[in-house]
Amino acid sequence: MTKTRFARYAGLTVSALCAVTLLSGCGSNKQPPTEKLTTAESFINTARDTEARELIELRRAEDKLAQAKAAVANEDYETAEHLADQALMDARLAEAKVQSIRARQATEDLRRSIETLRREINR
Repeated sequence: MTKTRFARYAGLTVSALCAVTLLSGCGSNKQPPTEKLTTAESFINTARDTEARELIELRRAEDKLAQAKAAVANEDYETAEHLADQALMDARLAEAKVQSIRARQATEDLRRSIETLRREINR
């Protein structure tokens, strides 16, 4: 096999493999993403039970979950899966923000306690 024939053969093989890979990734999901929807809904419910109720991230998560459920109803499972993933991330972000707020409050409480103790010592 000459170099040009080998190069042509290798190029065609690589092109064919790339095409197969791309086409397999483009196929639509045949199953609804039930597990992802359930997980997202669980995280949203957990976030609702905390101070996250007021956070925009939780409202976004709820909206995206509703959109994901609508996509499932329309049998657009790929869109539903992406929206469920986004809803899960937004719910996790809301929960993380609540934890951050709690940590800041605890730090502030501790700072005040230390300041009170210092004043007591200096009397």
